[in-house]
Amino acid sequence: VRISRAIGDDLDNNPYIQFEKAPYFKGSHLLTDLVVAIKDKKVVNVLHKRFSREKASDHVLHPYLVKEFRNRWYVIGWLESAEAIRTFGLDRIEEVTAVPDAVYRENEDFDAEDFFKYVYGISQPDGKPVKVVLRFTELQGKYVKTKPIHESQEIVKESAGKLVVSLKVVLNYEFIHQGLSYSDQVKVLQPSALQKEIQKKIKAMGALYR
Repeated sequence: VRISRAIGDDLDNNPYIQFEKAPYFKGSHLLTDLVVAIKDKKVVNVLHKRFSREKASDHVLHPYLVKEFRNRWYVIGWLESAEAIRTFGLDRIEEVTAVPDAVYRENEDFDAEDFFKYVYGISQPDGKPVKVVLRFTELQGKYVKTKPIHESQEIVKESAGKLVVSLKVVLNYEFIHQGLSYSDQVKVLQPSALQKEIQKKIKAMGALYR
């Protein structure tokens, strides 16, 4: 809005600035229905198909939040069958329908800020954050300083050629793969569980090229 006021132009059609444009993603048509269900406190049935399964299955969900991560959307809510908070990717949802006369479970136990406080990405396998210490090369360290990985990031040590940072995060799929994306520009100093997981994935990657 501030940029639009400053240049007095249509931001989508101007020669001065270019935004990253996300391609169409499967499930985008469900966003409106889910947001309305959250607003109106309606229970929905979600027909969801995991990538690892052949058939889709029904899930009765009390939706609390829709969240975007890397151009993919997810719905988070109370899943009746599990009696717990669960997350579903919209790209794997085939259909969303209202559940007539169902009593909506208020989200008294769910606070979005608290739920994702220590989460990088979207998944929260056990909800237990751990202290992670990473050592970056001088060049990659400059990128990490100017664009922190997570809001909990703190600089532990900065010396010639190295940057050591600490974070408090849940060791989920997204964080592990973010670590792998830095390639040889980072070394995990702790915890040992993350070191072993990274080593295992590097070994598996190396096996692909033998």
